Amino acid sequence: MILHSQPLYGGTETLLSKTLHDLEIKAVGFSDGTDEDKVYEAAKLAWQRGRVAMILIETPANPTNSLVDIQLMRQVAEVITQQQGSRPILACDNTRLGPLFQRPLQHGADISLYSLTKYVGGHSDLIAGAALGSRALINKVRSLRSAIGTQLDPHSSWMIGRSLETLSLRMEKAASNAEQVAAFLRDHA
Repeated sequence: MILHSQPLYGGTETLLSKTLHDLEIKAVGFSDGTDEDKVYEAAKLAWQRGRVAMILIETPANPTNSLVDIQLMRQVAEVITQQQGSRPILACDNTRLGPLFQRPLQHGADISLYSLTKYVGGHSDLIAGAALGSRALINKVRSLRSAIGTQLDPHSSWMIGRSLETLSLRMEKAASNAEQVAAFLRDHA
């Protein structure tokens, strides 16, 4: 069972609703990741339906920018642990804010997930992802990656390394530009 925020990136929605569902891995979603009552209501429904193995959140969500309180989700994970005797993994897709503007591991997430294709890659010239977390969890991810063969090729790895050199410059400039647009719209509304 996976408890998850809604909406999620379209590919992730398909993974949950089709691919994993067909493998009889069920999911329960919640739509407001800052409303404690709604989150706990969904959590209760999830643990009543089966063992919750993972809480998957995306904050801010793609494409709506809706937010999920990561620390609240850590508290939810602890309540689920008390109910079922095992702690679900709290995974946070942090693609939208990237590693500069939000650090989910510091707020209680177990794993921070990234589509490296977007900000990190920065040039739309590769397809890759990353998972950051404790050595124990990443070793499990590494085992799965090895089993299904999703290692990144050497050239794409080089391109990620190239892009990491300018990541902070690009993200800080994008944030600055967004602030200027927001100020303009505020002043000309």
